[in-house]
Amino acid sequence: METVRRAAHDRGVPCAVQGVGAMFQVVFTPDGSPTRQYRDLLTADGGRYDAFRHELLKRGVHTNAYAMACWFVPAVPSLR
Repeated sequence: METVRRAAHDRGVPCAVQGVGAMFQVVFTPDGSPTRQYRDLLTADGGRYDAFRHELLKRGVHTNAYAMACWFVPAVPSLR
């Protein structure tokens, strides 16, 4: 989570990364503030999330396609 936060901050991209442990969410909010309720998600930039997800996929990182869903970090190492 901290790596995504830092990368967004360093590039001036408003982004909220929130969660607990291995479950978290990346939301591109207008001012980078965390979401607190479902209505907060209505102002999220879905197009920016789609572009972000596409760039991650090009690098072999698969994330949830639905911008409002949580990500889960697997406990099992990659078999590559």
